[in-house]
Amino acid sequence: MKKLFKIIILSVLMALCLVGLFACNGDDPTSETGLLVKKFKNDDTWTVCGYSGTDTEIDIAAMAKDEEGNPVTVGRIMKGAFDYNDTIVSVIVPDTVETIDEGAFRNMGKLRDLVLPFVGHTAIADGSFNQTEPQEDKSVGVERTFSYIFGTEEYDGGLLFTQVYQAGDDGTKDYYIPRTLKNVTISPAEDYTIPMYAFAGSSSNWTLINKIVLGSKVVAIGDYAFSGCVGLNVLDTNNVTDIGDYAFSGCTNLKENGLTLIKVVTIGDYAFEKVAIGDLVLPDTVTEVGKYAFTGSKVVTVELSSALNVLSEGIFSDCKNLKSVVVKNASIEIKAYAFESCTAINTFGPSGTAEKTAVFTGYNVQNQAFARVDKSNFDSITGLSDVDAVFFSVE
Repeated sequence: MKKLFKIIILSVLMALCLVGLFACNGDDPTSETGLLVKKFKNDDTWTVCGYSGTDTEIDIAAMAKDEEGNPVTVGRIMKGAFDYNDTIVSVIVPDTVETIDEGAFRNMGKLRDLVLPFVGHTAIADGSFNQTEPQEDKSVGVERTFSYIFGTEEYDGGLLFTQVYQAGDDGTKDYYIPRTLKNVTISPAEDYTIPMYAFAGSSSNWTLINKIVLGSKVVAIGDYAFSGCVGLNVLDTNNVTDIGDYAFSGCTNLKENGLTLIKVVTIGDYAFEKVAIGDLVLPDTVTEVGKYAFTGSKVVTVELSSALNVLSEGIFSDCKNLKSVVVKNASIEIKAYAFESCTAINTFGPSGTAEKTAVFTGYNVQNQAFARVDKSNFDSITGLSDVDAVFFSVE
């Protein structure tokens, strides 16, 4: 009976091997590059289904060739294509790729740098920026998250990460990402929005990725996209114009020397909550900043955009280190609680305003805009009809 059982198990294993060989054999030109590729029936492009080489740096576009050594166009990365590889340090996925299967990069022991054309299984427009309808498309699904391509299989070199992919108690899934991964570049072929929740997680040890570069075709960042990425300290946004709600909330190591906001137009609610930015310059492209956008951050100095007409409710609330704010719009509106509990602030007004001076002339300032701020921080306050109402304090 035991012998029969062993024969059955062996037969199953052989069958699985044959299926794998069938999937990757045929048009297999890998003797030179080590990259296993195949063109499946009815496909216009080729699929990467394995790698048998020893290179540490993999440029898929440069290595993908047919059996005659001619370059081929890769459109898909198959599940397990780089399974259990312990030599590859960097991978460049070309922007011709349209599909990356779940677990395509699973169980990789030394992966440090990864270039992708999109986040998740495929590139899909984001409902939060009105690129898809109906509205319920904002619940993006786990296939549109960064963790998806690494798979759910536990291994020694993998870091358990609980990926958040939508609101609600059932909107999480556990994945294992290489502990060695530090740098990620998203370089799409066409205008692209980083999906909602793309890198978001409920894990407190989401510290592995330090640098994320967003290519020139990344034009927007969805809600919660990088929420909780506590290890992130460099983010190159290039051509991003719109940043969603809570996009970088909890990125407590993200500082001004690692952040570029060159072309940003809109910033969502709580977008930079608790970030480590010390000196903040909002470029003159910025026209709208949401409620509590920088609440609890470590910002020390702020220079506002000349195109920003409204400082929204709570925008810099609880910024305990904030000392100086330069206002470039002469008729700006300052909402309630905009600077609530900014207990260190002592300079406020147009460029050139002296220390310990607040100039509000021409501004529309709501009551409690500086709630819980001691008016004695300033030797001079001008332009307010009711100072006590604006600097409202609670005993």
